[in-house]
Amino acid sequence: MNVTADGLGFPDGFLWGASTAAHQIEGDNVNSDWWHMDTAAAPSPSPAATRPTATTGWREDMDLLTELGFADYRFSIERARIEPAPGHFSRAEIAHHKAAPCGGAAAEAHVDRHHGGAAG
Repeated sequence: MNVTADGLGFPDGFLWGASTAAHQIEGDNVNSDWWHMDTAAAPSPSPAATRPTATTGWREDMDLLTELGFADYRFSIERARIEPAPGHFSRAEIAHHKAAPCGGAAAEAHVDRHHGGAAG
């Protein structure tokens, strides 16, 4: 049993990790059915509407997870990026997700089946 500084116990072999939702960290998901609600939010748009860091900074994110000693990373893929309109699939986005987010990272990747929006 591993015990944290504040006395919480975790079984031997417990894997520490992190998780994200594509809609919240990719930004500019203009084809998502959630986009309109985010950009219309009062008094100002949701940070998810304008924060495009994960699509370009995923290597740095994975390096940080490795530096923190995390063994697992659960993430989602924004369906509205892969299928921006019903029946239309983006080859560029599919290629991006084949390369990201775990190329060479120590953390093992786990993809959510659905955690976010769909084409609106």
